[in-house]
Amino acid sequence: MLSDILKYLKFANDYCAIAHSSVDGKSVLNGLVIKKKKDTFDIDKTFTVDAIEGVPQYLEKGQHFFLIVNTNAIISKKIDGVLEGEKAVQAAFQNLKLADFYYEVYSSNSHTFVSICRKDVVDDLLQHYKDCNLNPVGFSLGSLNGSQLEQVVQDAEITTSNSIIAYRKGTIDDITFNTPQSTTEYAINGLQVSNASVLPLAGILAYFTNQQKTHSNFGALSKQLLEDFGMQRFFNVGLKAALGSIFTLLLVSFLFFSSYSSKIERLNASMLVNQSQKESLLKLSDEVAKKEKLLQDYFTGSSKASWYLDQIGQTVPATIALSELHWQPLTKTIKEDEPILFEQQSIVVKGEDGNNSSLSAWVQQLERLEWVENVTIVNYGLNRQNKNLFEVNIRFKV
Repeated sequence: MLSDILKYLKFANDYCAIAHSSVDGKSVLNGLVIKKKKDTFDIDKTFTVDAIEGVPQYLEKGQHFFLIVNTNAIISKKIDGVLEGEKAVQAAFQNLKLADFYYEVYSSNSHTFVSICRKDVVDDLLQHYKDCNLNPVGFSLGSLNGSQLEQVVQDAEITTSNSIIAYRKGTIDDITFNTPQSTTEYAINGLQVSNASVLPLAGILAYFTNQQKTHSNFGALSKQLLEDFGMQRFFNVGLKAALGSIFTLLLVSFLFFSSYSSKIERLNASMLVNQSQKESLLKLSDEVAKKEKLLQDYFTGSSKASWYLDQIGQTVPATIALSELHWQPLTKTIKEDEPILFEQQSIVVKGEDGNNSSLSAWVQQLERLEWVENVTIVNYGLNRQNKNLFEVNIRFKV
């Protein structure tokens, strides 16, 4: 279970391999993409192109792949006996300068197969794929990667795009180079593949199972290719995961905020209802108190009414003629079964101003009286007879 999770994190569910071959002197690239679904594999797509530039149209962005280098630049040889590593290379190619070549060696029960290629050829090929935004995670030389199929292939021999691989007793017995004249279908491990997809299938098994069937001197390079892709995938997936996490946190925060905001609104509504009820009770109490005070003030103030009116009369200028004077006037008409409301501590004076500036001066004089709290001009203007009529409200102190 853990290994499956790690593989998914590393490679996702799509596995790909490309056999870069030479057929009749021309480059032929055969690709295979397999999709992993739970514990099964299904062929997602196959493709054939004649140049690396044609590969990206068949692959998803960021797709990794295993490369089988099987061009004319590969030199392969079969020798008798079982040898490993450099000994096998030296036995097959005497006086070879190993520093200039990549090699891969496969040993069967009685034979050893060696494939070599100049390093600069392979390095240039890998760089060309990278320049096309493709991601190699490993590679193999010649047809030696067919050893990955020795336990699952049912046929005595199978053909690839440019060779025939013969199997005997669960190992490769012979490899001969030959261009097939027709397409052959094979049932390998539950998958139906053509001869063009045989080596790509072996390549996918090589890095999916991580089984080492061959020996080579490019293990460090393959490891570096895999690490480079891993860093790239970590960055891409990690960035998406980080953005997804941030979005999720923002969404959760928003939901919590909305939930708490709704609760706060309900509490505020409840508080407002309670506050409203409280204010209603206080208002009723205040109205009762005001009415009691109103009566008290009215009758108390009435005893001083003549004195207030006398004070006002002494200040009236000769240019102002008073027409009405109301002591603590009613705020509205008296009606049956309704309370009588007075404008407390107030004297309303109406009259005519014979001089436009007299009213302002008189108001200022009234405001200077000790018992006056404030004076307000309620109304001022011309009537139909072009007379300056006014109404002044004088509020007195208790």
